[in-house]
Amino acid sequence: ASVHQRKPLLCQCAAHGIARRQGRPVEGVVDVEIDGTRFAQLHIAVAKHGFGPGGSTSFRRIGADGITRWVTSVPDGADNGFYGSEYMSAVLLNADTVLVTGYADPAGASNTRFDAVVVAVSSDGRVDTVDRWGGPGADFGRVIDVCADGSFYVGGGSWDGSPSPTETTAIGMADIFVTRFGADMRRQWTRAIGSRNNDNLYALHCRADNSVDLNAWAAGSVNGRGNDNYYNFFTARMDSAGNTVRTIVSELDPGEWSPQGGAYAPDGSYYVVGESNSTYPS
Repeated sequence: ASVHQRKPLLCQCAAHGIARRQGRPVEGVVDVEIDGTRFAQLHIAVAKHGFGPGGSTSFRRIGADGITRWVTSVPDGADNGFYGSEYMSAVLLNADTVLVTGYADPAGASNTRFDAVVVAVSSDGRVDTVDRWGGPGADFGRVIDVCADGSFYVGGGSWDGSPSPTETTAIGMADIFVTRFGADMRRQWTRAIGSRNNDNLYALHCRADNSVDLNAWAAGSVNGRGNDNYYNFFTARMDSAGNTVRTIVSELDPGEWSPQGGAYAPDGSYYVVGESNSTYPS
């Protein structure tokens, strides 16, 4: 079988990559196994080219041989200020489609107003918006993971308000949100989780029963777990209906260690990566 044929993906695929600086790519780097044959490192690379009016984002497919197959450029929607759209994380949906999440500055909006966004990048270079959503503040899509049945989760952060005011209320200054999409790519629900201060999400992992695990960091206790006097590393699980079924605070950080990212291992454990002034979490 060829990855270019339209057939279901038969195994788990990994995609990763985060880059925030202008001109640096976010890459969906995917190892695909179909019918027992492994196709290594098929790339959808996403690069930011300027912000605001005149800015754009390019999506390009790079084959395993390192040759660029195509490039599609999408202009920024912003018509004022320094900002525009930025895409943070990518994951393979199937052999023909990569999903990419990030945020967009709506045309005419102030520089502090952003919506979370998901786009679908097809194998022939077409880029379609799956959905944009957000509340009165700034909502940033940061991580994405696909479930075995084709449904998927997007997680990110919300500043100064709920990401979906009809479903959730703001908890603190910067909350974590999780949004579930069905296999039909329709948004099903959005939930907020976090402390009464600032929080950040590093990874999502969809489980076999379509529940989702997340690992994150919060500047205070979460769902009554942890300690408001510390930064709290925590993992939480939401079921497919959006109910939080567990919250585990794993570490307390005295405030001198800044976590920047994370990833799940196959056994359900996870890694957190960061930088330290002098003291690691205890």
